[in-house]
Amino acid sequence: MVDLFLILRALYMQIFGIIMVLFVIAGMSYDFIGGKKLEYTIRDMKARGSGRFDLTAALSAIFIDISTSAQFAKCSVQRRASHILMMWGFIISIVILFVEVYFIHYAAVLSIYDPLQMLLMIAWIMLLAGAFWFLPQRANVRVDGDPVYKLRRADIFVVNVIVYAILGIALEAAIMSGSVILSEALLAAFMTAITLLFALVPWTKFPHMFYKAGLIIQDKMEMGKVESRLPGD
Repeated sequence: MVDLFLILRALYMQIFGIIMVLFVIAGMSYDFIGGKKLEYTIRDMKARGSGRFDLTAALSAIFIDISTSAQFAKCSVQRRASHILMMWGFIISIVILFVEVYFIHYAAVLSIYDPLQMLLMIAWIMLLAGAFWFLPQRANVRVDGDPVYKLRRADIFVVNVIVYAILGIALEAAIMSGSVILSEALLAAFMTAITLLFALVPWTKFPHMFYKAGLIIQDKMEMGKVESRLPGD
């Protein structure tokens, strides 16, 4: 009976993961089409003209420019560092959760010395550090003089990842403590946070990361600086 419960639980988590992926695809599609970014992209491609795909330049953009947030080189060191911490903390944590859900099927209480769990905790700490470090670096705080706690629509994604990371760390601590009731409660809260993180994609800065990455790759291949004409930049 216990084995059946664990199998069903693992299956449920896998289905949940698929639903989150569909949320992202639907949200990105809605933002791309409904936000008129498709129209702007087509117009931009016509203005640039067609060119051959340069794999070397694309890889250079990904591993040098995007991975190090080089687009923030003209900004303060703090702003760039906060983006790097948030980006890699988020990517590493999502990849580890994906591996655990679809390939490892962890069901038992994990040791704090488990390599994946240690890396996951580090990723969440990186994400938290980057997010809290980023809040005072926002333009409305530095330029307009708004208090750090004043949030705008553009900050929804940052707030979501903060909640996601805090609940993830709390969940791991509860699991390791052996508290079943607390673990189940925090798991429900954690899954709710993930749902909000991906369900609110069209109304956050989440799609913006992909558009910026695409423009960086395209600019790198063209070896020229082309300003983004996407609305909402």
